[in-house]
Amino acid sequence: MKRNFIIGMILAPVLLVGFWGFKTLTAPGITVTEEEKKEILEEINYTTEKSKDILPAFSFHVGHKGQVKEAKLSDFKGKPTIVHVWATWCGPCLKELPEFDTFAAKHKGKINIVAVSVDMADKREDAVKTVSDFWKKNDYTDVHIVFDHQANLARALGAAGVPTTIFLNAEGKEIGRVNGVVFWTDPKIKNVIQNIFA
Repeated sequence: MKRNFIIGMILAPVLLVGFWGFKTLTAPGITVTEEEKKEILEEINYTTEKSKDILPAFSFHVGHKGQVKEAKLSDFKGKPTIVHVWATWCGPCLKELPEFDTFAAKHKGKINIVAVSVDMADKREDAVKTVSDFWKKNDYTDVHIVFDHQANLARALGAAGVPTTIFLNAEGKEIGRVNGVVFWTDPKIKNVIQNIFA
């Protein structure tokens, strides 16, 4: 009896420490409460004010892996889509793009990533060359590039400036947007973005 008591006294702390260690190792790296989600969304200037807008129906020219073809935003239905309005002359955009490309690579196949370039040009071919050369030089590969050389799509989407990021659900409805830079590798923001599409 005394021997069992001593064994119990020795094993109890070991089991408690082992249980605590297991819980710690299997716990999610980052958990975000609903209040924290709201706070983070406010910090990144996330808004749902345009969420009832209907997507523009006109076609545009999109490049992917060296090919340029006509498309519409409705062609991307079926998966959640991120529409990112940017330009090669925009300093904040250039700062954000490497992280954005990393994010795109990690979510390849799960989310459509559409980068709308508002590099202005009289001819579409000039915009295609400018943006394609920039994309190739920086080795960005996992993004569909829209050559919006007259900013028609950006205006139709109501982008107030660059960068602007618009989140669409799988049905093509806008569910929110961020006006300004998103730090795409920030774990908290990645968690919130996943929840936006949940």
